[in-house]
Amino acid sequence: MFLRSTLSSLCSHTVRSSLVFHTTTPSAGLHASARCNHAVSASGLCAMPAKTAKEAIYDQSKGPEESGGLAKVLKNNEAWSEQKKAADPSYFKDMEKGQKPTYLYLGCADSRVPAESLMGLQPGDMFVHRNIANMCPSWDVSVNAILQFGVGVLGCKHILVCGHTNCGGVHASTIPTLEGKNLSAVNTWLRTIRDVNRAHADFLMSIPDEKERLLALIEINVVEQCINVALTDVVKSTREEKGGYPHIHGLLYDIGNGLVRPVRPELKKRVIDAHQEHAHRIFSVDPSSVFPNLKQNNIKKNEIK
Repeated sequence: MFLRSTLSSLCSHTVRSSLVFHTTTPSAGLHASARCNHAVSASGLCAMPAKTAKEAIYDQSKGPEESGGLAKVLKNNEAWSEQKKAADPSYFKDMEKGQKPTYLYLGCADSRVPAESLMGLQPGDMFVHRNIANMCPSWDVSVNAILQFGVGVLGCKHILVCGHTNCGGVHASTIPTLEGKNLSAVNTWLRTIRDVNRAHADFLMSIPDEKERLLALIEINVVEQCINVALTDVVKSTREEKGGYPHIHGLLYDIGNGLVRPVRPELKKRVIDAHQEHAHRIFSVDPSSVFPNLKQNNIKKNEIK
C-alpha cells in the first residue's frame, strides 16, 4: 500500500514522497517503515535520519508548536502509565474489573479544577461530570443520564455539587448577553444561571463588594443545583429505597488556596427558604432531604460571614 508522509525540513520547496511498503514478509514492512522519511527540494535531496515507529507516531501528532500538541500528552501518558505499574503491577488489571465509585461529582469544566486530585481521590473512586458553571438543570439530558447511571446503576452514595471561586461561567451570567461569534449555545446555557441571579437579586445587590457578591452568587448557584439534583426521579426514588442515600453535598473549591469547603449554611437556608416561600404551589423543598446534615439552629437568614 501507499503511505504519504509530510515531514518538516530546513530545505525549501519540499514535496511529499510516496513510500512503498512491500508486504511479502512481516520483516519487509518493518524495514520499509524504518527507511520511510526523506524530503526532496529543488536543489537536491536532503537526507533525514530514520525514525522509530514510536517517534513517527509522535511526529504525526505534532501541531504548529513542535514541543506541544498531542505529542506532549502521549509522552506524559506513557510516563504516568509506567509510574502506576511500577508502584502497583496489578493496577490496570484491577481497573479492568469494573468500577464501584462512592462519589458522583458534578462540577465546573474550568481547567484549573482537577476533580479527583484536589480531593485526594484515585481513578475508580469518583464518577465525574463537568460542564460550564457546574449546572444541573432539569432539562439537560446529559446531567440526567449521569445521575441515572451514577446513582441508579453504579450506586454512588454521595453526590458532590462543586463550584469554585472566580468562576467565569457564573461571572458571564451577570452580563445580559455575551457578544461575539458562535456564542448562542453559551448564552442559552447561561440563561439558567441568570434566572438564579434574578431570583436572588435583592439579596445579592445588598452586598456592596463586587467580589463578595460574585462569591455569594457562585455558592447560591451550587445550592440551586443541589435542589435540582434532589428533585430528579432517580435521586428521590433511590433515597426512598436506601434510607436517605445518596446524600447531596454543596461544595466550593477555592482556587486561591486549593481548599474545598461546604457552601455556607446561611446561604443554603436562604435558597431553601426562597423556594418554600415562592414555589410552594409547585413543590416543597425539605431542607433535611436536600442536605441531611444541615443544622438550621442559630442561622440568621441575612447573615453573611
